[in-house]
Amino acid sequence: MASIERSAGPTINPPAPKPGLDFGRLHRWHMQAGLWVALAVMLWALSGLGHPIISRINPRPAAMTPPLGALQDGAAAAIAPRDALQGAGLDAFESLVLWQPAGEAPSYRVEAQGRAYWIDARSGSVQADGERRWAERLARHFAGDTQSPIRDVTLLLSFNNDYHYIDRLLPVWQVTFDRPDGLRAYVDPASGRLSTLTDRRKDWTGKLFRWMHSWSPIQSSPWIQGVMLGLLLTTAGIAAAGLAVYVRLWRRAALGVARPAAVRWHRRLALPAAVVALALPLSGALHLAVKSWQGDPTAPAPPLSFTATELRASLPDVLRALAAGGPVAALTLTRLEGRPVWIALPPVALATSAHHGGPENPPPPVDRYVDAVSGVEIADGASRHAAALARRHAGLPPDAQAHAEAVHRFGGDYGFAFKRLPVMAVEFPERPSETWFVETRTGALAAHLTPLNRFEDWVFGVVHKWSFLDPAVGKGGRETLQSLAALALVLTVALGLSRHLSRRRPRSG
Repeated sequence: MASIERSAGPTINPPAPKPGLDFGRLHRWHMQAGLWVALAVMLWALSGLGHPIISRINPRPAAMTPPLGALQDGAAAAIAPRDALQGAGLDAFESLVLWQPAGEAPSYRVEAQGRAYWIDARSGSVQADGERRWAERLARHFAGDTQSPIRDVTLLLSFNNDYHYIDRLLPVWQVTFDRPDGLRAYVDPASGRLSTLTDRRKDWTGKLFRWMHSWSPIQSSPWIQGVMLGLLLTTAGIAAAGLAVYVRLWRRAALGVARPAAVRWHRRLALPAAVVALALPLSGALHLAVKSWQGDPTAPAPPLSFTATELRASLPDVLRALAAGGPVAALTLTRLEGRPVWIALPPVALATSAHHGGPENPPPPVDRYVDAVSGVEIADGASRHAAALARRHAGLPPDAQAHAEAVHRFGGDYGFAFKRLPVMAVEFPERPSETWFVETRTGALAAHLTPLNRFEDWVFGVVHKWSFLDPAVGKGGRETLQSLAALALVLTVALGLSRHLSRRRPRSG
């Protein structure tokens, strides 16, 4: 019998699965990884929620300018700087300021031999304990407290657990009042400025915020910074995964499927919470990475030295050269292109309102410069001095061309975090994308901005602090919206945790 061959026909293969995300696996990773970052996220969010409250209950200064009178009113009969210095046995020194505390005779403040001397500018006598008494007067003036006893006065040469790097100024005197709130004023006698006011409430709220938000007790360790950076990036990844799952469920019309209450509310808060959990960790990670890589953008003033014999211009000649420009609150000595020169500070130039959120005023005039040898005013002295300081901080040659502009308010590239005002912004054609902000009165580098940290500052301000909302809703409205967003994030994480724990709990029966 002949065999009959049958054709097997074409082979039919099952369709290949379409490539794409495995949403089930993504959802499981979202839940499991969330357990590892939940505590850190809640601490960050809760500290952000409390920050506006903390900032509003901190003590505020009673005054914004130091207690100084117009120097012209009392300096006419002052002893010449050279004679005052030589009479006190100070032929060499590092700094010199002439000013007139309100209600007192004009005084020279001299830094020499590792200490500060106060010399009565009329009698030439050295004032015993003048620096301490000036620190106490500044503290009472800025705190608005003329009655409470002073419990302690301490000179600080470095930052510590109570006085932090964010306050910038050093050295300062810590003046502690004997009153129930333990108020402390940190003042800089060399410039007559207030650095900050602190009381017991600010102590514990500030420490709690730093512990929760930046892990201050252990933050300095590179390993801990690496862990924090990893947690921030993981948080952003978890938020992105949750957002992808949310969109998937929305497209399948599955968001309304009956679920336990914790799941329903977790999903309802998911959309705003995911946006916040993407924006804040990514901007925070960029801030941490740039800060760790580029280091400190500030630098102390270069050391100066003078001799008394250099100061040949008489005080009346110096004041006459400045008479047409208005009152002078202080004369401080510096060097410009190797020569000793006086910087004349108008009273408003010493205002501290910008450090403490005071009202905006018209910008004060730029400090004027007078040659301490000839007594002649120096044209464009502030710009020339700023350029010279910036060249030194930048390591550029003395003939490098520069452009300098005065900055009297925080904003734009120069934010409140840098603390010092007024400053001069200096740019060089050789390095057009960088800016050096120098404080000419002290010689300190207040900030150095590069393209990277300028970008990071912009991202941190817009994405992390939501500064773009200020023109529309003001600072109060912005902080309210930020608090609501932080609260939504805390609730979202808490609901996710509660659902996970309820699934792990053994069922009765």
